Amino acid sequence: MHYIGPSPQWKDRRPNEFFDEVFYDFRNEIIVKTEPILLCLMNYMIAICCYHAKIQGETPNLYLLQARQHLQKVPKNIKIFSPINKIMLGHDQLIKEINEFENLIKNTL
Repeated sequence: MHYIGPSPQWKDRRPNEFFDEVFYDFRNEIIVKTEPILLCLMNYMIAICCYHAKIQGETPNLYLLQARQHLQKVPKNIKIFSPINKIMLGHDQLIKEINEFENLIKNTL
């Protein structure tokens, strides 16, 4: 949903409504997770949702910082799914993508 527009399956819902819903669901779910790869991905997806839903009182950068911290605990030989590009990325590639997303945020605020 980061790069695409409305879908007929959305009915009358707007993308920011989906991002808002996922933000709160993931933020509640992340509390019970312990695996660094899941914590990394979930924080990254929470940041994406926070940005697109424009959630008041929340900052996507905080979640990106947490995603980076958890990524440091993931072995470098493990590929990680990109929630933006929908492909498996190496550790350094995911850091690059997170940095690009953070720059997007800085340039639009």
